Amino acid sequence: MKQLPAGLLRNRITFQKQVISEDGYNVITWKDDFSKWASIETGTSNETELSGRVLGEITYTIKCHFSQKITAKHRIKHKNTYYEIVGEPVNLDFANTVTLIQAREITDA
Repeated sequence: MKQLPAGLLRNRITFQKQVISEDGYNVITWKDDFSKWASIETGTSNETELSGRVLGEITYTIKCHFSQKITAKHRIKHKNTYYEIVGEPVNLDFANTVTLIQAREITDA
């Protein structure tokens, strides 16, 4: 059974969920759902051009203690950075101890 050493979990992240306004305008906003301590590891980065704009994409691997509440519909906030979850979070080794999340940050390059 794999455990995450407490020293690796040095980033406090907040999982946010989408909220659609009920005023008839259907404005999408994000609301804090819950927070966890996690490790964030940088993966790869690349740039693409879309409609004359250069966009940078950086991928990350995020690990935290296991939680069934984490879904691909959440986004992650860490300080002033927001990460989109790519695919479903993984229950590492099916041990219910570590959740592995692939995420990406899209920025203006």
